[in-house]
Amino acid sequence: MEQGEHGKRNDIKTRILVEVISGNNTSTGLKNVFCSKAPTDLTMFIAKSPYAMSHEELPDAEHLDDVRREIRDGINQSVISKKDVEYHLRSLQDMGLITKSEGRYYPNRRSARAMKTILLLLQSRNEYEEGITPFMEMWARLSDVSITDAVKFPLEVSKSFSSDFIGFMAQSSTLKDFVNAWGRWDDKLKIELGKRFRDYFTN
Repeated sequence: MEQGEHGKRNDIKTRILVEVISGNNTSTGLKNVFCSKAPTDLTMFIAKSPYAMSHEELPDAEHLDDVRREIRDGINQSVISKKDVEYHLRSLQDMGLITKSEGRYYPNRRSARAMKTILLLLQSRNEYEEGITPFMEMWARLSDVSITDAVKFPLEVSKSFSSDFIGFMAQSSTLKDFVNAWGRWDDKLKIELGKRFRDYFTN
């Protein structure tokens, strides 16, 4: 297998994992997301998309066709087969990252090793890598980690943060809220998670 194919497979695994974490955790629901081509009329889709959330108004008619075409091409290029969805679900189970119960898939929050791997996969997506940064900064302030400590003992500092962050993410709904906060631009949820992290770390 070529290196590019490895990267594509990891990207698909991560996308499926994000869906499972978000609560779209049935085989049927996942296939609806990953095996469906873009709808003919994308106006409603665009209105609910991240594009609309980051712009005050939709583009004019001339540019709306370009936006539709770009979104349609992006969706259609990411379509995979039902067999691929099943393959990646089995693979995620074999890796110990998800479990299955009564026809539904769940992230394996009980294993620190699994949680570490899940967070590493999430970090391969920019939004989640950026999402971890404020927790790092808060952790450094709360634990009184100095720049000197970070420079002299980078591995120890990194391991200490990872241990605390994994413990926090393993809490009941925290991982799901983290994915929704940074995947859907939910600023209120970001603020709430910050408060919860502070409480978790200081109690």
